[in-house]
Amino acid sequence: MNQDTQLASALQTAVALTNVSIRPDVADQGDAPPYVVFSEIAMQQGVYTLSGESSLVPARYQIDVYATTRQQANAIGAIVIAALVNQFGAVLLNRQSLFESDTRLRRVMLDVSIWFEQDL
Repeated sequence: MNQDTQLASALQTAVALTNVSIRPDVADQGDAPPYVVFSEIAMQQGVYTLSGESSLVPARYQIDVYATTRQQANAIGAIVIAALVNQFGAVLLNRQSLFESDTRLRRVMLDVSIWFEQDL
């Protein structure tokens, strides 16, 4: 299972996100808010430690939560972070609240560091 699939699966299993669309890279044309879009920012392959090659792969993801209100965007953002911390021990590196004037939606942008298990 690749990292995008693992990330999407972790978000989809969060009970509070069952009615929220979760998409890689861009929302679908018909997605109604709230929805979540995630994009890989950076992925490092071939991680080595003092004892040899590691079975963990570090990755950074940008996860954007879109909603009609700031309160809803913040609440869903908190659920996203909790799900990723629970599943992967993710670390929130940065969080920003924005207003998207073209869509009139509130957006919470999350910059997250995740270490994924990989097969060696």
